[in-house]
Amino acid sequence: METALDEFCEGRVPSGPYFDHVLEYWNERGRSNNLLFLTYEELKRDPHGHVKKVAEFLNCPLSCDEAERVVEKCSFERLSKMQVNRNDNGRVHWSGTKFGSFFRRGEIGDWKNHLTPEMAERLHKIASEKWVGSGLESRLLAE
Repeated sequence: METALDEFCEGRVPSGPYFDHVLEYWNERGRSNNLLFLTYEELKRDPHGHVKKVAEFLNCPLSCDEAERVVEKCSFERLSKMQVNRNDNGRVHWSGTKFGSFFRRGEIGDWKNHLTPEMAERLHKIASEKWVGSGLESRLLAE
């Protein structure tokens, strides 16, 4: 876990420097109508509202019943139990991650079960430094 954290913090992962990517999109959100910025925590707190928000953003508004069906079909509980997601048969994502490891618990704050306080402090420090003054730090670091 420490090696993975080092690589993540240094931006040496297939998805690149996370903190820079997030800040770039955060800063662009006010300048572009083609960008919708959502967090996992927001989706977990209000899945129906955010499914409707995504649909409206895509110019495909949904009724409450349609949004409910989307939430049910895309729920963590349903997707994590699907055989295709539980048994990856050794398949590996382009990032090097086994497909079966994309699903953990789906709970906000589960990072506390995987990171030491020192690891969490390191992430918090980097995010605070990268995002200082953006308004992003108070929004995302509160979780």
